[in-house]
Amino acid sequence: MPDRNQLSIYPVHGFLPQKPEEGESQDLNLVFSEEDYHRVYRDAYGWSNLVQLNAFRDTTCLFLGCSLTDPNMRRPLDVAARTEEKARHYAILKRKSLELTAAGGKVKQEILEEYQQIDNNIRESYYESLGINIIWVDRYDEIPDILKALRET
Repeated sequence: MPDRNQLSIYPVHGFLPQKPEEGESQDLNLVFSEEDYHRVYRDAYGWSNLVQLNAFRDTTCLFLGCSLTDPNMRRPLDVAARTEEKARHYAILKRKSLELTAAGGKVKQEILEEYQQIDNNIRESYYESLGINIIWVDRYDEIPDILKALRET
């Protein structure tokens, strides 16, 4: 268990210990295949499911490098969000960059930007219903600066 000022990381799909002897007394439960993945998520009271649900319900989480499209991730988020009045988690997501070509001419930039804003608003509303606030980036190289700013607050 981490100290109060330490970051908690839960390897819900298993982990390989740095020193092999550290894993000798543990069942590592590594997830390597889709079958393994479904086996883990079928057990509603399994360690990884309960750890995730408790983290989603009791703490503020930052989702980084996660598309949030997996229904097995959204399900416990939805359960945890039912106990909250407002979103308490955060996810850093890249905005979709839309480039369209139209037969017989160019698509007006204003229409493309308006569509993109509508798409972002729909996605934000959906994720807010799961308890997640979205931090948008246009490029992945923006993420380190965001993380530094979060650390300083």
